[in-house]
Amino acid sequence: MNKFNEDSLWVDGVVRQCLECPVPQDVEARLRAVMEGQRLQNEPCRQPILTRRRLLLAATAAAAGGIVVGGTWFSSSTPKAWGQVSSEVQLQSWIHFSGVHFNGAAMEFWVSIEDQVFAAKFGDTEFAHFQRGRDGTCGWYREADKLLTEDVFRPVPGEFGHLERIFQDMATGEAVSDLTGPDEIVSQAKRVVIVNDARYWEYEFQIRAVDEGREELCTVQFLVDPDTKLPVQWTRISNDKSKRLSMEIDYPDSGPSSIFDLGVPVDVERVDRSEILQNNS
Repeated sequence: MNKFNEDSLWVDGVVRQCLECPVPQDVEARLRAVMEGQRLQNEPCRQPILTRRRLLLAATAAAAGGIVVGGTWFSSSTPKAWGQVSSEVQLQSWIHFSGVHFNGAAMEFWVSIEDQVFAAKFGDTEFAHFQRGRDGTCGWYREADKLLTEDVFRPVPGEFGHLERIFQDMATGEAVSDLTGPDEIVSQAKRVVIVNDARYWEYEFQIRAVDEGREELCTVQFLVDPDTKLPVQWTRISNDKSKRLSMEIDYPDSGPSSIFDLGVPVDVERVDRSEILQNNS
């Protein structure tokens, strides 16, 4: 197996590990179907990497948004409060997620909707990824190989709108428009909770996802600071309580401007993926 294929398989493995958290199978299946469709286009080598990045972003954003993909959001007494949450989030320059994966590795994500930036880091710099749609910057780094692969990124229209659309849909009470399917809200609630002597709003959803006749239930809890109206944490719990994943959410004034801001050495060996594609064609 050549080096290029090894890298592709390794990236698949990293993303697969991240997606092993209790995300409804139907979401992954639908996005995988999109990926298969894109392989029929003229860039079969480039599309799988980009669609896996989108899969990761969509899964993260959907989890942060409650991953509700059908039905109404809240009872008539709650939309106004959630509308405030939606409005405040959309005013933020950056959204930052941080947590620990089931395998024990730290993971972080940065999203800037306005600048079309997505950045991710697993472990220290076990794997790092950076994309910016504004100027086509794209690259990923695998620490085991001490190699930075660079590519030209061409954003798909609406690609960085997942978070924005999810929060907009929450505010209006509409079903999330991008992720349609048989998933449904079994129950939903909003309550006031006390965490470390601090008061928060907690939005909780019981979600049923149906995939090829199989049902999967999970609980999503979304913690909101009532003073700032900003989400500060989301937690996903499998129905049997065997898996629990929480990520803290904060809103920094700035985020990474390049993959080197994620800890990648500036003197690392670089390879241009477009040249690899040309050599393999």
